[in-house]
Parts: sequence; C-alpha cells; structure tokens
Amino acid sequence: MSGVTGIWRGTAGEGAGMVDVRVNLLASLNSLKGVLFFGVPGSGPLADVGKFNGSLTGTTVTLSTVGTKPVSLTGTLTGDQLTGTLKFTDPAGEVPVSLNRFALPRGYRPVGPVRVTDSRDDDWKYVDEEVRWVQVGGHGGVPRDDSVAAVLVNLTMTDTEGPGFLTAWSSEVDERPNTSNVNVTRAGATASNMAIVPVGNGGWMQIFSLSAAHVIVDLFGWFPVDSQLNLTVPTRLLDTRSGVRPGPGAELAVQITGQFGVPAEGVAAAVLNLTATESAAPGFITAFPSGGDRGGTSTVNVSTAGQTIANHAIVPVGADGAVRLFVSHGTHVIADLFGWFPKPVEYPAELASEGALRNGSFESWGSIPFLTSFQTFDETPLGSWFVSGGSVDLVGADQAIAKDGVQFVDLNGNSGYPGTLQQLVQTNPARRYKIGFWLAGNPADDPVKHLEVSFGSVRQEFSFDTTGHTNDDLGWVHHEFLADPDCSSTTMLTFQSLTEGIRGPNIDGITVDDAGAASNCGSTGYRTVTPTRILDTRPATMVGYSGGKPAGGSTVVTVPIAGVAGMPAGGVAAVIANLTATETDGPNFVTAFPSGTTQPTTSNVNLEFPGETRANVAVVPVGADGSISLTSLVSVHLIVDVLGYFG
Repeated sequence: MSGVTGIWRGTAGEGAGMVDVRVNLLASLNSLKGVLFFGVPGSGPLADVGKFNGSLTGTTVTLSTVGTKPVSLTGTLTGDQLTGTLKFTDPAGEVPVSLNRFALPRGYRPVGPVRVTDSRDDDWKYVDEEVRWVQVGGHGGVPRDDSVAAVLVNLTMTDTEGPGFLTAWSSEVDERPNTSNVNVTRAGATASNMAIVPVGNGGWMQIFSLSAAHVIVDLFGWFPVDSQLNLTVPTRLLDTRSGVRPGPGAELAVQITGQFGVPAEGVAAAVLNLTATESAAPGFITAFPSGGDRGGTSTVNVSTAGQTIANHAIVPVGADGAVRLFVSHGTHVIADLFGWFPKPVEYPAELASEGALRNGSFESWGSIPFLTSFQTFDETPLGSWFVSGGSVDLVGADQAIAKDGVQFVDLNGNSGYPGTLQQLVQTNPARRYKIGFWLAGNPADDPVKHLEVSFGSVRQEFSFDTTGHTNDDLGWVHHEFLADPDCSSTTMLTFQSLTEGIRGPNIDGITVDDAGAASNCGSTGYRTVTPTRILDTRPATMVGYSGGKPAGGSTVVTVPIAGVAGMPAGGVAAVIANLTATETDGPNFVTAFPSGTTQPTTSNVNLEFPGETRANVAVVPVGADGSISLTSLVSVHLIVDVLGYFG
C-alpha cells in the first residue's frame, strides 16, 4: 500500500470538456483516503472538491467522495499509472481518467567506510566449503530492517589454503548462486573485489568460501528498497572456457537488455562481475558500452600468466543494449550479471514551478469555507490537509486575529482530543527545504501550548506561552527549520498538538521553500560518463598528477572529481571508479575515502608481492571540496579510471 501514497496527477475527459485532476492519496492498512482536485487546464491552481475514501483490492482502486454531489473513481493500478473512469452524479455522466504518480527512485546511500567483520580478529578461519551469515545491518548507519535492498562491500580473502573463491548472496535465498565474487589460484593468496550484494531482512547476507581462508568484509554503502538499483538473480552471461580462448585484441559482445529480468529499453548500465582466468600472459580487460569509444582504461588487470582474477564493474550499456569486452593479451573471460541501473529520471520543472505547499494560510478556497466564528474538522480534510488524529478548529475573524489573512487553525478542536494536521508535499529528493510557520496559542486553560512539527526524518518540538495575550493580540511568533525530504517525490509535513484539552497551539502562514541542493538522500540516480583516465602517476603516462611515485604511509594523493571527465562541478554524491595499483614496492593495500575526512581502516585494492598490478572498482563518496583521497601502505603507482557517478 505504501507505493500508492503520493500525489497523482492527470486529466479526465477529452477535447473541450477535459479537466485537470489531482489526487492526494494516503494509504493506511487496507484503506485509502485523500483529497480530490479539479481545474480547467491552464487556468491556475486546482480547487479541492472534498475528501474521498477508498480501497485497493489487487490492482483495482476504488475511490468516492462524500457530500451532496458525490464523485467516484474506479481504475486499474499499473506501477505509477492509474487509468479508469470518473463518474459524476450532478449532472450524471462518466469520463475516462488517467493519472500518474511521479515517483523518483531512491538513491545510493554511502557510509563510512567501515569494517564489518575480519575473521583474523578471533582467528576463526573459514574451512573448506563453509557458509557463514554476516550481518551488515546496524553497521555505519545501515538500518536493521527490511528497508535495505543491497549493500556495497569490498570482500577480501587472505591466507588461503588453496585455490578457491568467495560467493556472497542474500540470506533470503537458500540456493547458492553459480557465480563468484573473489577468486584465488594458490595457497597463501590475498585477493579482494567490490560487490553489490542483496541482503535479507535485518541486513543479513551469506558468504561461501570454497577453500579455507580468512575473510574480511568492508562496507561502503547501501541501496534502499525502491532504489534505482534493480537487482537480478546472479546469472552467468558469458564463459569462454567452453570454447577457444580469446586471443590478444579480441572483442566480445555481451547482450544485457531483454533477458534475465533486464528490460529491453531504459537501461543505463549493467552491474557485472568480470573474471579473467587461464591467462596466457600479463594484460588487461576493458569493459565499455557497445558502439562507444573503448578509451585508454582498464577493468580487470592480470599480473602473471595462468592467473585467475575478478573485478566488479558498473558498465554503461550501448544503444544496442550490449557491452563489449576488449582482451589485450589472451585469456578466458567470465561475465556474471548482478543487476542494472535505469536511465536517470529528472525532477520535472513543472512540478517545481507549482510550489510545494497548498492552503498554508487556511484561507477560503475550494472546500475550505469562509468563517466568522469557527468550525471543527475531524475526519474531514481541511483543503489539502488531512486531519489524521483528534480534531482541529478552523478559526475565523470574529474569534481571534490571524497572522496571515483572516483564518488560522487551533490544533485542539472541540472534540477534546489533540489534533494532527498533515499534508503530502511535492518534494525533490535532491533538494533541502525550509519549513516556516507562525505559532501562537489559545489563551484559555493551560498557558503553555506544545506541538511537534515533522518533515521527512526531522522532528522538532515547539512551545508558546500565552501569558499576557488575548484573542485580539495572540502574540504570533515565527519559527523555521531546515529539513531533508523523504528520498522520493512526496514528503509528509505534520503538525501535531502535544497539549491536552480543547484549547491548544495555533498555527498560520505555513511555508515550505526550496533551501538549496544539500539533501542527505545520498543520490538521486546513477549517471554514466565516457570511461576516462583521470589519474596515472607513472612518469611515462602521467595524468592529473605531478611528482614522483607516491610514497605510501601518511602520503595522501588527492584526486579532483567534480567538474572532471564530464561530471558536473557540483552535486556529485559518489564517484564510480576503477582503482589500479601497479609497480608496488611490496605487499600493499590502497584505501579510497572522501577528501577532508579521516582515513578509515578499510581497503579497496590488495597486493601480495613487489611489482604486482591489481585493480578494483570502488564507489567513493566525494568530499566537500569535490575530491577523493587515496593512500597506500607502501610506495605504489596509482591509476584512476572514472566510470560514472551518483548525482
């Protein structure tokens, strides 16, 4: 039912008789309630025509207003589209209606990074073919409930006792998928790989190790349910070991769209795990969109002949729905599909221009009456406002002096129970909002009135002392606060009285204004860029860097992200990059983290021996200065290939 809550907009009728329709719909258990609005196209704000009640049975929505001229709507729900028939009684008739709920997908939520588990800490090594459950919920702010679809982790296996691999998957799935996340080819090896792993309720996942090894899990972020990440059952798309090993310079086409749950259109990028195995020589594999420029980047790097090594990759999809894999040196290639990202959905300009809030001053409009005295509202909406608990009084000019206009609301109606007033507000998850309102109190009974105001995840309590004030001089005081919206296109604004009795806090002149791009919703969508090398510290090919080989230890290499390689100068939440470490002076690891923050105790790339080359995809939150930072244990050359970003 939560997927039904929101603001639905569209038209009813055809030709000259067509009207604009808006429905503010609130789902609660198995029932629906809301407010219905009509208007002539292009003639200004729509007028509310009263409340309705309804239900959702399967995909059938039934709504009906109450009053002397009832209106009913019966339609079929398909995702965020509602189509059906609108019926009137005076004059009698019916017209087709089509409504759409604009719903932005939720974004990626970076955390930490934070180390979740390290089996070396208590010397509890995985044995051959062991499965363990690992809980990431509760770490780094990741919820411990069913709101998490998947997590972004770096999986490391070390001190292995033979060739093997790791596979990570959701705790809700009994059967282990026929895929791998990390691969090693010998005893004593250390290897790591980034992975997007679905999780079950509570944030649990399962990890299988073929050979005995220590396992480390570092957490970098999570994707909420209904996020822009669409998970698929882990599926093997390509395995060349059944045929001839691709030779140097080979290009392999891998179809992504139109199969295994991936739609035929609207796909921006695929989440793949790419493995090179039985390699003929050192080299690399580059993944790039079909029909696009391969560029000078790499995705999987092979250090020695015969090596097996994997890398997670988020690869833009070409116009034909495929990606291509370039093999530099001759190696068998395995491609496993884990999910896909849709093309980004932008917040429509016409929604922003409409304004967020309606009926903020409670003046006469639509179903809001003009009063000289007062009227109690309980189950009946007050314009665009829902009375969700207790009752409220709409107060007119003969009762007391409003701050804005001639009418205001006392949150304690004459029913005797404290009232709750709510409105669904049209919001952009990429923006922050300023909530403003005027506060006073009914001078009778207890002098101090209390209320709670909430918007998104922000809740604040306010109080007003009525001592010395009268109905002719209520002493209105203005309050405002900043709040992030819900990470969707609709956020609930709530005013709730905390005062007992029938005389409570008074509110008027409520406003919701855009306060800039600073939301904590993480990201609003995945954006692809042409794969571009933005850092290479090697003297022969130096890019975006000056100086000698990074020394390791406390040395920090700062990598500008904002405004680079087709990314915007602002509004980049996290960058998706392939990090490569090469010509290392010894066993080593590389850590990536937001510029301006403390270096975490995690790793992104792990190396075993001098001269080795290793790569790993990383999703790194961008610091306030638009950069990321890289550090290493010992001296090593660093390469960064940017693949995309979360806006």
